[in-house]
Amino acid sequence: MVPVGGRGWEEEGNTNTAAPAEQEDTNRAAEAMEERIVSTQGALGAEIPAIQSRPTASTINALRNRRAAVLNLEREHEELEQEANGAEAGSAGIPSPHSPTRRSPPFSTKIIMSPSLQRRLMWTVERTPLSRRGRQQKQHYRHVQRGRRPWAVVWSLMLLLLVLAMPLLQTWRRLWLTHQIGVQAAFVCIVSHFFPLVDHSDDFVNSERLAKDRRLLDLANHLNMAPAIAGTEDIAVSSSKGNHSIPVRLFRPLNARGWGQKKTTLEEGEEGKGLLELSKVLVWIHGGGWTIGSIESDDKIARRLAAATGAVVASVEYRLAPEFKYPAQLDDTVDALEFLLTKGEDFGLDTRKIAVAGESAGGHLTIVSAMALNSAKARLCGILPVVPATDYGCESASCDQFNDGFLLTQGQVRAFWNAKLSDPETEQHDFLVSPLRAPQEVFDDMPPMLVMTAGLDPLRDEGEAFVDRAREMGARVELKRFEHTIHGFFGRLVTGGARGIIHAAEWLERTCEWGVIDEMKED
Repeated sequence: MVPVGGRGWEEEGNTNTAAPAEQEDTNRAAEAMEERIVSTQGALGAEIPAIQSRPTASTINALRNRRAAVLNLEREHEELEQEANGAEAGSAGIPSPHSPTRRSPPFSTKIIMSPSLQRRLMWTVERTPLSRRGRQQKQHYRHVQRGRRPWAVVWSLMLLLLVLAMPLLQTWRRLWLTHQIGVQAAFVCIVSHFFPLVDHSDDFVNSERLAKDRRLLDLANHLNMAPAIAGTEDIAVSSSKGNHSIPVRLFRPLNARGWGQKKTTLEEGEEGKGLLELSKVLVWIHGGGWTIGSIESDDKIARRLAAATGAVVASVEYRLAPEFKYPAQLDDTVDALEFLLTKGEDFGLDTRKIAVAGESAGGHLTIVSAMALNSAKARLCGILPVVPATDYGCESASCDQFNDGFLLTQGQVRAFWNAKLSDPETEQHDFLVSPLRAPQEVFDDMPPMLVMTAGLDPLRDEGEAFVDRAREMGARVELKRFEHTIHGFFGRLVTGGARGIIHAAEWLERTCEWGVIDEMKED
């Protein structure tokens, strides 16, 4: 079938059409209906005022009424078309097809309306797309929010940190009011309260946890700053009590003499007279409760000492407890000292100007290694124990006063002693374990000593008690207490750390006469 005149249908190949009279009546009725639709649209459009960018409620109601009237007329027009098509199909003997009929647009093109207004009239609110202005506003809002989002995150994090820091600030305020503690030392105390220096809850039975604590202490060394030095040199010292080697690292300052020189050089024009180009030596013994610590953990302290004193710092690493019990730590330290006293010149070191220093457990080893050298201890120009442990058990008044909350706790001190000793009940009376209990003859020929203590340290009282004991025995000993600071302050970024380095350098320069260059005649 093919359309005929845009209204009826005829069978393809068949010239029979409806009766001429009926066809003409149908066409005239359709044309009259179209004229009524056009005239009605024109009349309704004329009654509507000009559409503004934001139409009023009366304008919208008028448009809706017009739409309803037009739709009624179109419905009548469709019914007439269906009747006409049915008549044409019946006259041709063909059943009425159920194909969709042509529909006119809901509005005439003669009535000009904006697209947004047409969508508003034709669609429901839920399905109406955003207008151009709405899309622009939404895009602008998203752009503004994207720009504000990073700052919102920053301020949120700052607010969260402030909320979390309130207990820390209260703790620092309490420490300041009671002990006048410095800001850096208070920060270390607060951090150590939540993250202890070492976990001793199981008495160091868990080897994996202890190994982790040792690695963390080595990494914490990088938080300190240190000046530049000339270089380092590693030495392996053979042990006299086993088949192992004792690591020793030499830190040479920029102004050190004897760099790479191992022999005496003669001055020009003076036969038989020479100047020994050797460097003064400071042996450093690291701390850590005899269970943690290494050359790496005290690397920055050794560098700062080398730069401040102008001496070559020899950092010694001894075997650690609980894998190696007492006297393994003392044996390694004594072997390293004897090696430097006898063969130090092979590495450009002046064996007549060797001093020994150490911190905490290293301070303890500084004292007892000098005692264990017997007659050779007179060859040391000075020893410098910093916050040393001098008596087993930590039973002093300062241990009770600062038993918790000041980096080192009383429980940690006792755990360190028990990890070091195989039989604490018997070995604690040995003066090489508790130098505070040393007899009179041990203090004979002891080199000059400078003992440094911290005002907020559990080991403060026993360190000062050792000074009183040494003075009673006739030894030359000085005491320097650094108030308002904590255990482990020496050489670190806490209150008194830099002052401790400077005071040690001045004392060594004055006591060991490191500023004097000796001349020696060859035999």
